[in-house]
Amino acid sequence: MVNTGCTAPGAAYLSVLVTVDGTVDKEAAVRHRDLQALAVGLVPAVKKTLGCTA
Repeated sequence: MVNTGCTAPGAAYLSVLVTVDGTVDKEAAVRHRDLQALAVGLVPAVKKTLGCTA
């Protein structure tokens, strides 16, 4: 989960939550790294789209 402040109208905060199924295998660490990068990379684009200034 990524949480960050956002001062757009009607949005004090922006939260991004990524969930996957509970299956664990030898590639779980790779998936975790890739999903974390996706969530962190997505936040700036969403903040810009929403008009966040914080």
